[in-house]
Amino acid sequence: MQENETVILIHQGKIYTKSTAVIYAVKNLDNIWRIAVIFKVIPKNLRDWLYDFIARNRKRWFGSTNYCRLPDQISNF
Repeated sequence: MQENETVILIHQGKIYTKSTAVIYAVKNLDNIWRIAVIFKVIPKNLRDWLYDFIARNRKRWFGSTNYCRLPDQISNF
């Protein structure tokens, strides 16, 4: 991961980054990913360490493409 590169979620005027942004983003999905909100009980510094670890290794583990797939429908928070 390059320095200063992360996921950012802005919701109702609040800014969330890294693991917290991911938790809030997936909690609104219509499937099993909704349970990700339970990870909020893990201390933020540990969650963010895990986020950074996955971010550093994701391309090696999952590969990469030159495009992003867009969802069929975007839900409101």
